[in-house]
Amino acid sequence: MKNIPNLTLDTRVSACEGVLMQELEGESVLLNLSSGIYFGLDEVGTRIWKLLEQPLTATSIAVTISNEYDVQFDRCAREVLVLIEDMSKANLITTKK
Repeated sequence: MKNIPNLTLDTRVSACEGVLMQELEGESVLLNLSSGIYFGLDEVGTRIWKLLEQPLTATSIAVTISNEYDVQFDRCAREVLVLIEDMSKANLITTKK
């Protein structure tokens, strides 16, 4: 898998190896060991990161999050794609169409 631009809801996403996560009171910090870049996540972002332990489509992530947090799916899907794009740019995840 490699990072790709133009993410869609069909994009498969998974956490990269070599990224450490430290959780504290529902929020977390990710550290990419190869780049030394830190990335902070709120409670929802932390939940998404935990879902990425296995490859999932962005749709699957959005469905889970919209159900767990009672958020409208369309809004959730847009925000999930933004987070995935940010994580991809930080080399924290791999994506595959």
